[in-house]
Amino acid sequence: GNNWYKQNTTGGPTGTRARGCAVVAAAKDASSYNIYYYGGYDALNVTKPFYDEMWVLSVPSFTWTMVNSGTPDHGRAGHKCFRPYPDQMMIVGGFAPTGSCVKDGVIAMFNLSSAQWMDGYDPAKYSDYQVPKPVVVAVHGNGDGGAEILTPSVGWDDKALRDVFAKKYD
Repeated sequence: GNNWYKQNTTGGPTGTRARGCAVVAAAKDASSYNIYYYGGYDALNVTKPFYDEMWVLSVPSFTWTMVNSGTPDHGRAGHKCFRPYPDQMMIVGGFAPTGSCVKDGVIAMFNLSSAQWMDGYDPAKYSDYQVPKPVVVAVHGNGDGGAEILTPSVGWDDKALRDVFAKKYD
């Protein structure tokens, strides 16, 4: 429709977030789309540690869930993310606070289904995506989907956006 919409969310990270990265993974039944947001820093207070948290914004409930808190010394900003496989997120590059080296190297792997950091990358080892347990708790359903919370708990900010999510697609 070539339109922008605004929608309030529930939960979510505190403070400002800048220079993180994101990937999206859809439940098998398309009942939810989960946007994984990783890292970054507080652009309004650059003396704070960089973030190593992994957050998931589940749409259409517009609910944030922290799926992994990480450790402050592993945080980074200015990195890139992509999904080489359905259940994996690869984080490449970035920088650590005060110009120090990024702990554990410039490439990190995260399993989207288990919401855990991986020890390495093996292109022969991957699985189908499963909605992680903390997100299932937030939107109900199961690992394959079946999300039951399909509207924002704070209500729709825009009737036109509500109509976009109400439309059934093939």
